[in-house]
Amino acid sequence: MSLNTVSPAIKHDVAQRLKTLEQQENMHVLLAVESGSRAWGFPSPDSDYDIRFVYIRPRDWYLQLHPGRDVIETPIENDIDLNGWDIRKALLLLLKSNAVISEWIDSPIRYLPDHPVVQHLSQLADTVLNARGLAHHYASLGNNAAERWLTSDGPVLVKKYFYALRPALAIRCLRLAPHSRPPMN
Repeated sequence: MSLNTVSPAIKHDVAQRLKTLEQQENMHVLLAVESGSRAWGFPSPDSDYDIRFVYIRPRDWYLQLHPGRDVIETPIENDIDLNGWDIRKALLLLLKSNAVISEWIDSPIRYLPDHPVVQHLSQLADTVLNARGLAHHYASLGNNAAERWLTSDGPVLVKKYFYALRPALAIRCLRLAPHSRPPMN
């Protein structure tokens, strides 16, 4: 099995969980992807599945005087970490050139077919790209990883080096192509 694949059994389990969540939460999933080491191409044998999704609720939910919670978080179950953001939250973060939502849009691992709006989100992410803001995010991510895992006296897992190296490579991509979002790989 290649690094960027997920077994059919896991995909089926995730699709079922998302279908159940759609009914329980009165929402519709627009995008469901893998985020984290599997999507970046360096999972370890103990990697869980970091499934992230963007959803939309019925129109009246958005017209409430007091907005509801804009995230759905579920407990990790059988190595499946399933969490999502409401489309309004995703859009507001995208307008700030948020690296996380940008990576979700570009994830090579999809759990459901994308809703057509995802293509528009991708185009918007390209239009509002702020290379300096993304670079700041990746620099912070890299510094945090280095401080957390690379400064101890004990042995360091190879995967932890990648957590520090990947943000540096993303910054390099931004320097070489400041008008393009860094690739997931």
